Amino acid sequence: MPPATAEPDVRRTKRTTTTAPASEYAEWSYAGYYVADFGSNVNRQLDRIASLPKNWDREGAPQIDEGIIQAARSFIAGLPTDIAPVPAVVPSAAGNLQFEWNAGRRSLELEIESPSMIHYLKWDPSEGVEEEGTCDIGDTCRAEFLIRWFMRGAAYV
Repeated sequence: MPPATAEPDVRRTKRTTTTAPASEYAEWSYAGYYVADFGSNVNRQLDRIASLPKNWDREGAPQIDEGIIQAARSFIAGLPTDIAPVPAVVPSAAGNLQFEWNAGRRSLELEIESPSMIHYLKWDPSEGVEEEGTCDIGDTCRAEFLIRWFMRGAAYV
């Protein structure tokens, strides 16, 4: 078994979706990414963040809210395991956390602001994209659309 700090096993697959679009956000097929233990990798990062004490940043940051940690776990469990490589999971000095994907100058941030709300930032200066917004954490179609937007461009970066 590799050490916990090892990079996740990421392999491109030839699989594409074949189901009809489930919502306005499901508008293209995509090549999936297979990440061995996607959920386990993210949950290990969430465990690390959950164990941070109060003042973890030495500037008075609160401990990360347990409700946000649980909402993040549920959110990740609801995503397809082959949607993208494992994101960086980053704590916030405000007591919440965010998932980050970066490739070159393209990035996507999904910040769990509360147990029910995600604040997102899509950014790609080469395409003139800088979009922020919010969505309900239960809106997995919207979240998948955002991640697929990132992956569509990340394949070409």
